[in-house]
Amino acid sequence: MSAKLVDGKSIAKKINEETAREVAVLKKKGITPKLAVILVGADKPSQTYVRKKGQAAEKCGMDFELVELPAETTKQQIIDKIESLQSDPTLSGIIVQLPLPEPLYTTDVLNAIDRKRDVDCLTDANLGKLVKVVFETISRHRVTLIETQIFMHILDIRLECSYRIW
Repeated sequence: MSAKLVDGKSIAKKINEETAREVAVLKKKGITPKLAVILVGADKPSQTYVRKKGQAAEKCGMDFELVELPAETTKQQIIDKIESLQSDPTLSGIIVQLPLPEPLYTTDVLNAIDRKRDVDCLTDANLGKLVKVVFETISRHRVTLIETQIFMHILDIRLECSYRIW
């Protein structure tokens, strides 16, 4: 099997166009999707990433809310903010930008997100579902053992980083 170069910009453009069309359909029904992102601390790469998320959301026609909290914000204060945001019936999805200043409580913070509003699929429940879908996809498409091992290695690194770095 030969290698195929993936054109990430082209794929992103198609995803953004499709999302914009879906948002337009929802708006015709009186629904405007809204994304909230919580950024804790002043990590420069995270600030840039969140800014790009906001631009993408707005470009697609979504409402976007950025909640910036100081680095010394406690775990409970972050969880309280998540719960407050989730009480907004117009909120469609929520992201807690990682890494958090104190990575030891990342799992607790992420699991405070309602699984239906967990955009990044990082709650324990959604991450488990994501892994299940990946395994089903691998099986359905008869991915070779080597490809599966490569994927599992990448997933293992991703999960390890999730709990170590975040």
